[in-house]
Amino acid sequence: MEILHWNGLLATIARSWLVSQERALSLTRAYLGEGREHMGLSSFLRRFLPSLSRIFGESSPIAELTPVVSRLETVSKYQLEKRDLRSNRTVRHSAFMPASDGARSVFRILGLSDSETWNLGLEKVARVRNLPLLGRFDVNAGLVYDQELRFNPDADRRSRHADIVGWPPEKEKQQSIAQVLAAEARAIPSPKPIQRPT
Repeated sequence: MEILHWNGLLATIARSWLVSQERALSLTRAYLGEGREHMGLSSFLRRFLPSLSRIFGESSPIAELTPVVSRLETVSKYQLEKRDLRSNRTVRHSAFMPASDGARSVFRILGLSDSETWNLGLEKVARVRNLPLLGRFDVNAGLVYDQELRFNPDADRRSRHADIVGWPPEKEKQQSIAQVLAAEARAIPSPKPIQRPT
């Protein structure tokens, strides 16, 4: 059982909160999909989605990702290079520039706990590149869509990987877009000592 506060209201959530767990989960997903029409409730659900996931079980539909990245999702770009972060802990635009293949690799962290989010970066990025995991840069997917970019998620959604694609061919325009993403990104340092993965 967990006690949550939202707009001054007290809500107790337990397995018996609703008669049907499936209905609770389906309602949650529906409200998340309605976007701007229910921003207050959507913000509440995004904030407590990990708690709801733990209550109803990690294998429940609430923990699954949709084929299309929602505007309400947060995506993470894991930091492997010190140069991606300034001394004042603001993110350099180079961290979000597309690679030579025209894509910027990110990961979908919806429904993950903080430790699961870090383990994802360690397993899928740091160990693959044989580099230390220094931190991550979280950005709202809606901001990416606002730049007229789109997401290309992996067919196997269990990977949680997606590419940001649709970049303009002009380098100057790419830099301008990357600057917007970097300015709004939240830089989060790795909670573990910086070590080269084995």
